[in-house]
Amino acid sequence: MILQNLKIYLIFASFCALSRSEQSLSAETRKISHQIATGRGLYTEYDKIELLNATNFRNEVHSNTSTKSWFVEFYSSWCGHCQRFAPKWKTLAQEMHGWRNIVRIAAVDCSNPFNTPLCRDYEVMSYPNLRYFPSGSSQDFLGILITAREVPTIREFVVSQLRNESEKRSDIHDLFTPYQGSIDEIWQGNNEFAVMALENTSSSTGVELALDFNTIANIKVFIVPLENTKVRYKINDEGVFLINKGSSQYEKIGSYNDSHLILYNKIRSLLSAKGINIPKLENKNITVVPVSPDLVIELIKIDQMVKEKLKKNKINDMVFQVDIEGALRQTLFVEIPSHKEIKGEKLASLKLYLKTLADLFPIGENGKHFLRCLRDVVLSKNEIKGSDFISEVKSCEEGNSPVYMSTGGWIGCRGSEPQFRGYPCALWTMFHTLVVQAHLYPPVEPKQPLRAMRGYITHFFGCTDCSQHFQAMAETIEGNVTDTNSSILWLWKAHNNVNKRLHKDPTEDPKHPKVQFPPVDVCAECHEGAESWREDKVLEFLKNMYTNISYLSLSDLPTTTDFPAIPAKLIRHEVIVDERGGVKFEKSDIHSSWDLSLIDLFLGTALYLTSIVIIGLVCIKLCKKYQRKKHALSSWDMADIFQKV
Repeated sequence: MILQNLKIYLIFASFCALSRSEQSLSAETRKISHQIATGRGLYTEYDKIELLNATNFRNEVHSNTSTKSWFVEFYSSWCGHCQRFAPKWKTLAQEMHGWRNIVRIAAVDCSNPFNTPLCRDYEVMSYPNLRYFPSGSSQDFLGILITAREVPTIREFVVSQLRNESEKRSDIHDLFTPYQGSIDEIWQGNNEFAVMALENTSSSTGVELALDFNTIANIKVFIVPLENTKVRYKINDEGVFLINKGSSQYEKIGSYNDSHLILYNKIRSLLSAKGINIPKLENKNITVVPVSPDLVIELIKIDQMVKEKLKKNKINDMVFQVDIEGALRQTLFVEIPSHKEIKGEKLASLKLYLKTLADLFPIGENGKHFLRCLRDVVLSKNEIKGSDFISEVKSCEEGNSPVYMSTGGWIGCRGSEPQFRGYPCALWTMFHTLVVQAHLYPPVEPKQPLRAMRGYITHFFGCTDCSQHFQAMAETIEGNVTDTNSSILWLWKAHNNVNKRLHKDPTEDPKHPKVQFPPVDVCAECHEGAESWREDKVLEFLKNMYTNISYLSLSDLPTTTDFPAIPAKLIRHEVIVDERGGVKFEKSDIHSSWDLSLIDLFLGTALYLTSIVIIGLVCIKLCKKYQRKKHALSSWDMADIFQKV
């Protein structure tokens, strides 16, 4: 009992300390810190990097059936150098994404105990550790170590390795072979377009372009040495040219000194205008996200506290990213697109809603870019169809993927049955969060989040009865809200009024009855008697609650509640979209054991040191007692006493 109380006290103290400091941290920092704390590593949400582990590494990297090469970063998520290097590894994966069927960029987190045997077998002694595995590498091959740390140098290394492999690899042999044929012979395949890279032998631009386009059937890249190009192809210039089948015109795209991504996207733009659909290669600037080891340790303790609360179904004072992002998805993918035409007052409400999301929704950098993209598109419209809106959502999402910081489902808003809670609960949570976030960003007008909520509920929320009740309450916003504090309190009072109205309603979840929030057992100091509130304490509580967002996802949580978990796609109002997550270790509970082992190690060490102090005090007391009896004590006698204690 003492150990349990000590554990809870330490976790609670850590949570309080973090609550005071976390408000200044970006959503990206909190998310990365949480990934480290839960043993997910640095690349869980980045789908361009293959996540390898002790289970799948050898089958993938040393496969006898695949021709792919592998470029692997062995790293430790706790290593500061690895955290600073992560943006470069992501950038490399981004630049080489078109090459993924030829060479895969991957990562192994050696700080996860599950991967310790693997990292030991491959003699990984420092981090980050970059190893290149050519196609067909044997099981005992430990990889080619590369010490370069800059993206251009690393990419040149990969091209050089692939060039060496091309003699034995039929899938890439032609990509690396200079073209010596005639202009007519380039159309012998199925390609409708040809890209000719006229360059000297020291350039790798042509090869990189050939790798970029290797999966696109109607385009073929030819690398042509500069010698005799004037005579053979009647081209008096060097560089990269695009040729249409049946045309004698050479359209210059750029110089071979340009990056392959710039040239690729120029070609993509030209061919898109001709109706040819070519995948976009991203060229984003990926920055370092600062991570504090102290923050990670505190998050480990907090996550354990949340899991303990989940066991008792007492998480009504917690906000989960998975819930507010679920609400966001539902509004963008379902409710707004369900309207055939959006114009006039409805369009004005949509513009304000999207502006508020872009200003205040707590999400990572990709998510921010996505929301700004969508906001800017809609702001430029005088009207928009629902079908066009969903197309714009998908376009902005594709250009900024991965957008979301969580996968699907509900945690805080999970109902005991599929028909309970879910989206309506999450929508309330999202707007409470936006109102509190406005307090952290003074440039935002205090009434903006509430006006955005009123506009959205009026024109887009699917429950007509709920919408009408909220509109009636919203008439008091203008006269009662003067600053962000009064905005926070207004929405709190409105929500409690709704809870009072719906208490014992057939739609109420019997295992989550609607009460006046926060109840006494959650915030005793918020109450002043049975019917009165201490609004200053309520305000403090709400600010703390809606700024300390948990990034736990369903994959982090075993089914610990007294009702079964509801699959994400069976929950009422849940959005059916592609959900991209990281590798999940089935039934191994790696994440849970990682969290618990660190906490237990900390507590065990504390108790061990306390025990030593107590034993020492007992020994001192016994020694003094013995001295009073004997007046003198030899060193041999002293040793004998210690043996008896």
